[in-house]
Amino acid sequence: MLGPLLDDLLRLYFQNIHAYYPVIDEFDFEQSFSGFSDDGNLRQSRALVLTSMLLCASMYLNTNKSYGYGQWTQKKLQIAVFAATKDLYNAASETGNQTALTQACMLLSYWSPCYQEQAHINSAWLARAFVHAEAAGLREMTSETLTDRSRLIWCCCLVRDRIISYSSRRALNPMSSCTNGVRVSREDFGLEICMPRYSDPDSRNGLVDAFLLLCRLSEILADINEFEQKQRDGERKVGRKEVLRVSQFDIRLREWKRGFQIWKAGPKNSTIQDSRGSYYLRCVVSE
Repeated sequence: MLGPLLDDLLRLYFQNIHAYYPVIDEFDFEQSFSGFSDDGNLRQSRALVLTSMLLCASMYLNTNKSYGYGQWTQKKLQIAVFAATKDLYNAASETGNQTALTQACMLLSYWSPCYQEQAHINSAWLARAFVHAEAAGLREMTSETLTDRSRLIWCCCLVRDRIISYSSRRALNPMSSCTNGVRVSREDFGLEICMPRYSDPDSRNGLVDAFLLLCRLSEILADINEFEQKQRDGERKVGRKEVLRVSQFDIRLREWKRGFQIWKAGPKNSTIQDSRGSYYLRCVVSE
């Protein structure tokens, strides 16, 4: 149905979306998704994740062009893929692989169609991602193999919730609290750091570092959001304790920004083409 457009969408996904939320293993992607399986639930779960990836990537298509064998416009493609994704999710939500369901819902929270469907706004998809992540036990798991994304998937859910909550001034998901102590490192990215499929190793290393910086920033934003929520929930008072707390936020943000500027000044010149999302991750995250 998509023809050569499929390859273009995958490239756009890994060059733009993957930088923000690396829930898919770039190194192992082709082998994992192209291998035959007799398990119908597994095939269905793979299809759900793939359509979610394509939907996110479609945001970076030129709105004035037509694509694929069917001459899809961007909007028509998005409507068709979103309909297929919803059908796949509804079919897999009970019996599908919970990790795959988490990946799909996490990605769907990145792209919110707003086609008069309140049940499918980004925060609703993210809430479902947490439910499936809990069912999969991702919070308790560690990345024991080079292709295990458990910790990264869980961390992506946390970062996504903290960013949405801070920007929309809503309460955090209880599982996004910084007290959970979950942190990821370069080791959690496995082989994709040195053998990425859709970028060069230098660029991928730089984007991994940028994602780790984004994770640290999200922890500060989560603490600020919780503090502001208490102020809005009837505990509004400004005393010495509150002033000191705000001062701590200022210090933490300044320290984070200093670390970001040190990293940015290093040899991180990307060679990736057509990667607007990656560019924004590097340059806007410090604002």
